[in-house]
Amino acid sequence: YQRRVHGGTPCSACPSGTSCNNKLCSSGAPPTPKVDCQGSWGAFGSCSGTCGSSGTQSATYTITTPASGGGASCPNVNGDTKKQDCTPACDCVGSFSQQGACVGSCGSTGSQTLTYVITTPASNGGKACSNKNGDTKSQTCTPSCDCIGTWSTFSSCSGTCGSAGTQTSTYTITTQASNGGRACTNKNGDIKSQACTPACDCVGSWSPFGSCSGKCGSQGTQTSTYTITTQASNGGKSCPNNNAETKTQSCTPPCLDTNCVGEWKDVGTCSATCGYGTQTQQFTITQPASGNGIACSNKDGETRSQSCLLKACSAPPVDCSGIWQWKTCTAKCGGGISEGVYVVKKASSNGGSDCPYKNGDANPNPKPCNTNPCALLDINNEFLSIGKNNNSMWITLSISLGCVAMVISLVAVYKFTKRQYVEVQELSEI
Repeated sequence: YQRRVHGGTPCSACPSGTSCNNKLCSSGAPPTPKVDCQGSWGAFGSCSGTCGSSGTQSATYTITTPASGGGASCPNVNGDTKKQDCTPACDCVGSFSQQGACVGSCGSTGSQTLTYVITTPASNGGKACSNKNGDTKSQTCTPSCDCIGTWSTFSSCSGTCGSAGTQTSTYTITTQASNGGRACTNKNGDIKSQACTPACDCVGSWSPFGSCSGKCGSQGTQTSTYTITTQASNGGKSCPNNNAETKTQSCTPPCLDTNCVGEWKDVGTCSATCGYGTQTQQFTITQPASGNGIACSNKDGETRSQSCLLKACSAPPVDCSGIWQWKTCTAKCGGGISEGVYVVKKASSNGGSDCPYKNGDANPNPKPCNTNPCALLDINNEFLSIGKNNNSMWITLSISLGCVAMVISLVAVYKFTKRQYVEVQELSEI
């Protein structure tokens, strides 16, 4: 309680916490000091409304010192408010929204750059963005895949050689467009066609082999020629050979009336180491008879044994001796040859000199024989050949036994066989 002073009226009992003795003291008391009221408007509060619209904001009047002692009052009552128009604060608005192209190849993981773009800058005290306009960062991405497709090679031309045809091509997509890639210009399975000229394959063939070159008993050759009758065109298959190309093959010329040629040759060694022994010989035919030629007197591969003499077994040397034996003439008239065969009569032994030829060697110089001309007679449609030389006369008669009976009076012995020779020393009568 305020204590009574200067003869003032005592304070009555007041409830706790209430003011009292607020009136001026009665005259005669000391004057109360004059205090003017003091107060001020507070700061305007936040602006009401949203960014981009108009708003209002309020301020409150606060009296810090009330007037007293007849001091001047404040112009406003404590707690008065006033309003004013305002522009609401705008927070910054931005994001990494601008994307660059995805760098990388189709089917792999790529990368792209993101750029921070501020669409609404902060104003009127709004919050700033977390990044500056134009800031960048990178992120993974899936590259776009453009559609990939191709037209197939045109099919073979339909139709036959020399006519008109068509051929087709099919569009095949091997990679579909994805992730914004470009689409193909055609659909999978699209078909296009075009006119064409059918291919003509080459046509050619080998001719039959020609006649065999060479002589009887030798190796010959014969030739075949390749002839192209239709050339390849419009992509047709080529012939395996060139036109007029030739090929040859070996052949054996035909033999006409060829006589057999053969000889005896030693096989192995002598059975004895000294003195007389035996040795095998084999007959080898080098040219078989053909046509009406004379056959060899021995078969090919036929063998025989002959005596052989090595060095003497404690005996004097013996020289080899031998003679030529001449075979029958190959022709009865008109000229033939007689082949000589060397026959060793006595083989060398005990270091004696050898014969100039081996037993069975052929004479390198066959001698001519029966060079007299042949006379031909037609008797009862049979063929009769008569020949004559200085010492004899002979007849060649071709007959079929059992069909013709003929009597020939001969001085010497005669015989008839099919296509054989009849040798005579004297012809008395026909």
